Amino acid sequence: MKVEPGGYGNSIYIKHPEGYTSVYAHLDSFNPIIDSLITEHQYAQNSFTVDITTFKNPITVESGEFIAIMGNTGRSFGPHLHFEIRETTTDKLINPFLMGIKPADNRSPIIKYVELKVADANNLPYKNNLLTLKNTSNSKSDKKFDLGKIEVNSQNQYDLSIALFDQMNGSSNKNGIYSIEWMQHDSTIQEICLNKMEFEDSDNIYEIMDLQKKLGSNEINYLFNLNRLHSFSFVENDKSSINSKKEIENYKIIFSDFEGNQTSVTYQLKKISNSTIQLSPTFKPNYILPANKQALIQTKNFDIFIPNQQNAKQQGIYIDEITNNKSVALVLAPNNVPFSNKVEIRCNLNINQDKILSWLSSNDKGERVVIDTCHKSNVCQIAMTELKNLSLEIDSIPPTITLLRQQHTLGKPIKFQITDNFKPDNKNLYLNYEVIINNKWCLFNYDLKNDMIVSANNNYLVKGLNNLSVVVTDSAGNENCSNFQIEIK
Repeated sequence: MKVEPGGYGNSIYIKHPEGYTSVYAHLDSFNPIIDSLITEHQYAQNSFTVDITTFKNPITVESGEFIAIMGNTGRSFGPHLHFEIRETTTDKLINPFLMGIKPADNRSPIIKYVELKVADANNLPYKNNLLTLKNTSNSKSDKKFDLGKIEVNSQNQYDLSIALFDQMNGSSNKNGIYSIEWMQHDSTIQEICLNKMEFEDSDNIYEIMDLQKKLGSNEINYLFNLNRLHSFSFVENDKSSINSKKEIENYKIIFSDFEGNQTSVTYQLKKISNSTIQLSPTFKPNYILPANKQALIQTKNFDIFIPNQQNAKQQGIYIDEITNNKSVALVLAPNNVPFSNKVEIRCNLNINQDKILSWLSSNDKGERVVIDTCHKSNVCQIAMTELKNLSLEIDSIPPTITLLRQQHTLGKPIKFQITDNFKPDNKNLYLNYEVIINNKWCLFNYDLKNDMIVSANNNYLVKGLNNLSVVVTDSAGNENCSNFQIEIK
């Protein structure tokens, strides 16, 4: 059982005798037995966040037993049940459909559009062209589309970005694809089937997903490079190779759901030599990352180590830094290059030996987010799976604490707004807090989405005036200790 502000929020892990573990996450509340045990651990540790893996008396549950109510806790964007099945010994994720847990589905995957993405030899973005999809079948479970002939300059890089999702009967949820088969002249050159995945695969997922679309519009597009195959390192896959000997190559991509409903796209690829086309990338690179080789780029204050990337293309990037007496910023472009192996960035600048430094980036809302911290007595470095602009700054501003209501009624929750000048990364960095009521530690739940802490119970409140002490600390160690008096009528 686990409780945390971000991540899975309130979650339960159940071990099954067959060697599997089922996971239930983003829960609103637990059954009384589980809830009392969690509360006991929270008070024993004086912490809202707990991760309970060992028990004096293990809890046994049976099929059909009520364990929790689904909710919206943690890094969730709406009330739902996040459900997983894992291999207990390996922690690999198992497709629940293999266990027979699935609704009816006779609908084939849906293609919204196909985009041809063009870049120069250094993979610098040039332009995107929407391609015309011709429907060649009216079957509900076997849809067929044709893109016709695609002419490409052999000197450039090309990707097909396919906006695609799958739906099941009676549901409007847009799901991913179960299997993909890529064919050349009726022979399979690449195939994936999502029966199992590992957590490390999250770092590699953008090899087959269009990260630029994800960052720009939060849309999931499948990405196919017309010059090479993907590594698909997270699935068993016997790869052939793209054989470009003919003047015109015939290709077919088949997308299938678990029930075998299919949507396919065919196209012809013709490579031409046209030196009259002058590309105008969106930026000029000052570094070229070689294909399938590691690279060490050293700027004035940074060492950027880029390990060998699986099936990588040559990539042009732009790197610059801006330094002042309080911070140093690293400007990286383009911001949408994914890496299958993490890039390590190390800062060699002595900003202040006594301070904890914060690695900052910006989210899609333009908020400055703390993604990591480091103390200058240690090596100051960070690892990333994609290029993004970074700054390394001294944070000397403590969080703010605001009581949302002065007068309270016994039994009603007490709420505080806690905010910081830099927003905590809700994946692994949060504000730390402690609430003392009438000289006793009290449990407050952390509502990370709304930057609030809310009393879980009012056991230590009495009628009349109550003394509250709230201490909030950010990831840089800045602390705010505020005292309040709350009148209970």
